[in-house]
Amino acid sequence: MNKESAVISILERSGWRVKRSAENLSIRCPLAPYTPLHRSSVDGRPSMGIKVEDGAVLINCFTCGFKAGQLSYLFKRLAHHHPAWQPAVDACEQMEMDFFVEGLTFLKTQGYLPTPKKSSEPLEEKVWLALSSEVHPYWGQRGIDETTVLRWGCAFDQDKNRVVIPVRDQAGRLWGGVGRSINDQARPKYLNYFDMRKSDHLLGAHTIDQAKSIVVVEGAFDAMKASQALYRAGLSQDYGVVALMGSSMSTEQIRRVTSFAYEVVLALDADDAGRQGQQKAYDRLYKLLMTRRVDFRSQGIKDFGEASDAQVVKLIKEARLM
Repeated sequence: MNKESAVISILERSGWRVKRSAENLSIRCPLAPYTPLHRSSVDGRPSMGIKVEDGAVLINCFTCGFKAGQLSYLFKRLAHHHPAWQPAVDACEQMEMDFFVEGLTFLKTQGYLPTPKKSSEPLEEKVWLALSSEVHPYWGQRGIDETTVLRWGCAFDQDKNRVVIPVRDQAGRLWGGVGRSINDQARPKYLNYFDMRKSDHLLGAHTIDQAKSIVVVEGAFDAMKASQALYRAGLSQDYGVVALMGSSMSTEQIRRVTSFAYEVVLALDADDAGRQGQQKAYDRLYKLLMTRRVDFRSQGIKDFGEASDAQVVKLIKEARLM
């Protein structure tokens, strides 16, 4: 049985009639009773689209907006409302495990799994503790509050007069840092700490506590501003934010973000470099999981650094699939 047939089998055993088209499957949204966006708590027509890929099962309800990158996540959401769905969750997870090797083979052929090489070791914490834990007033000048600075675990380099944002992995291990001069006339404005190779890491990964929608931006301050707005809006359990520390997304960064995201929201800068980088990232990511794109031009701004909290939330929620 191929993967699409396995998915159809699970859906039909769950009581849904599956409509097939050339590229997608569709069913009536099973979440209709739990969201007011479906009229009378019923999906009158098949509005939930399902696209079966080698590396993911992309799910999108065009009425209530539910999105996921694996079928098991849909059933987990249903099981949250009623435990009777738990056997279906188990069936999905078994199916996903059965096709795990096939998925790895697909990723390898697409260039996402390079030949393993000896990995470097994370830094010792003493190098970070050598920096000051002071919350410098510069953060406030950039619109970042103390709560966000502490949540992100930032520091201050008194010798170089730079605020420093740590680069840690999801397990909290330290790999480097990005320092920004508090003097706009100083050069360079940004400085990488501890011989960090930016393309191997995602700044902000340590703030991701569970799989969720991941907003991908270019710069450190854009990431902190977006994270702060989502936190204030009570959306930090739904969205996480990471920065590429540049305008292009490396193969390693794609591998990392897909390891803890069920959806990616690309929000690179609205300039030539950002638009080119965003298109290249989209062309690779959409094959793996649900990928949407923020349109900064709709708000007349270049990035989240220029956005209000309300604009950040609006832009992320209204990010488009195409």
